Amino acid sequence: MSPTSLSDNHPAVLSLRTAALLTSAAGFISLAWSITHHKDISDDGAGSINTIVLGTIAYAFLWSLVALTIRLVPRRIHPGIYLAFDLIAFLANVIAGAIGLAVLAPAMEGGYNCYSAGCDGDAVLRVEIFAYVVVFVNV
Repeated sequence: MSPTSLSDNHPAVLSLRTAALLTSAAGFISLAWSITHHKDISDDGAGSINTIVLGTIAYAFLWSLVALTIRLVPRRIHPGIYLAFDLIAFLANVIAGAIGLAVLAPAMEGGYNCYSAGCDGDAVLRVEIFAYVVVFVNV
């Protein structure tokens, strides 16, 4: 059996691609929301690391979308391409997520100190924690 004759139409592959697409979309939305609200709450550096993690989860989303779209093309793609791009998405999310959690860890203990009145630092922190959980579920 040659590598180009392997099928990617197995239901498990499609389910995992769909799950990766949905979790990366949830992580992207929650990180984008937290970045816009983080700048009014704290200047701890977590806002900049969230941007990097947002980039890695966006890559995972786009790659999952491309991999699902490739199924519509009648030609087969070499499994090495799938493996390479999946490995890049995996490593990028693991490394950026771990660094992001290390930067976010002090805020998890005491929460954010708000600069302005009426800000909700706890909600932003909960959304950031949810986003990082989703990033690691996506992995």
